[in-house]
Amino acid sequence: MKPALSGDHFQNEAAAFEYVEAKLWPNGPVCVHCKGVKRIGKLNGKTTRPGLYKCYACRKPFTVRIGTVFESSHMPLRFWLQAIYLTNSSKKSISIRQLQRIFGGSMKTAWSLSRRIPEAIKTLDVTLMGGEGGIVEFDVVLDLHPVDLIQQCRTAGLTGRCVDVTTRLVQSCTLKE
Repeated sequence: MKPALSGDHFQNEAAAFEYVEAKLWPNGPVCVHCKGVKRIGKLNGKTTRPGLYKCYACRKPFTVRIGTVFESSHMPLRFWLQAIYLTNSSKKSISIRQLQRIFGGSMKTAWSLSRRIPEAIKTLDVTLMGGEGGIVEFDVVLDLHPVDLIQQCRTAGLTGRCVDVTTRLVQSCTLKE
């Protein structure tokens, strides 16, 4: 059995960029500025930051971080993926102090992580699993009190059904699918 956090994308920065790029851009890189897909090149220099692309249509550089929860963060992408995994795999929420101890950063960084991840989750379009009128069973709902879950279902216009929130949270926050 292999430990969950031993994956390459959790340990290597280049692999983390490849992992997120494969999820966000399955058909190749897309310029976040002009949405172009044809005239894009990967920049590979000694001093070039990892995952940097340049769109030769609009002449602007971009990375997979732009337009995602990872934007404007100095934290390595592999640490972001680890934080998302730990946050979403915890039965109860993970404390800010625990994140600080795990990543060895400041309280401000840990606080930012603990706030940005749930905010990214809130922006998701939660869809019903199981199809129309189908029943979905699940064992754990992360960070939701039963009253909140009922309220969320009512807000979505559901009656007598529930949404498998946990699977969607892990996929969406990690991959922005």
